[in-house]
Amino acid sequence: MHEIIIVYFSIALATSIVSWWFMFRPLVREAIQAGVINDITRSPKLSSVVFILLNTLMAPIILPIVFIPSMFESARAGMRRAINED
Repeated sequence: MHEIIIVYFSIALATSIVSWWFMFRPLVREAIQAGVINDITRSPKLSSVVFILLNTLMAPIILPIVFIPSMFESARAGMRRAINED
């Protein structure tokens, strides 16, 4: 049972880091370069930590979003709208 928890947590953490690297991080950088000022762009490191922690908890929902291109683009478009709000 202990090994199952370790494997699940490893997969969940890897999924959240991949989604941060390919989805959240580029969108935050894009918003900062565009001059958007909000809580996410003011403290991108804290926002990144919160994003990774929440995605680790929600890994079963996030996993298909990361690996299915249509879901990834849809989620990315929604995140772009949310991050670019002042």
